[in-house]
Amino acid sequence: MPESQLAIVRQAERLAANLDGGSVKVGKNVLLALVADFVSTPHPDRDQLRRLLQLVQAGSGGHASRGGGYGDQLRLAAQVVAGVLDDDFSDQDLKSLFGWTARLLRNRQDETPETQREARPAETRGPKPQTPPTKVQKKPQERLGSWDAKSRSALEQIKQQLEDKEKGGKK
Repeated sequence: MPESQLAIVRQAERLAANLDGGSVKVGKNVLLALVADFVSTPHPDRDQLRRLLQLVQAGSGGHASRGGGYGDQLRLAAQVVAGVLDDDFSDQDLKSLFGWTARLLRNRQDETPETQREARPAETRGPKPQTPPTKVQKKPQERLGSWDAKSRSALEQIKQQLEDKEKGGKK
């Protein structure tokens, strides 16, 4: 049974929070790497996706042993996505769910600290001074409160439109 788009968006918020709320922050590209075949085919194979997730969790292929935190992200994403497959979603609803989740994860990745948002000075000719880069400490992110105001307002607007559409269709 097709889920309402509003329910899918809400589930995507929960899924994004599970992927991005703990000590391991799963990036949009890691999620999409796992579900790319499922999302891109007209007739997705849920069993094939389950097998892929099981192989990733078992460490097959060495992808989960990559450095730089990628392996941790991949294992967490495989675990969370496997849990979603057990829910009662149609294949098309799952595609939509993964798309919304990737969008929410992308919005978080696109955020930069306030200090980096300032305009950079125009480049000058000549050699650049060799100064060591300074690290900008990020504020600890809250689960769903870490999106910037523009992203949150856009999501709220979409949710309101979906609620209005559902109310109008049920009269």
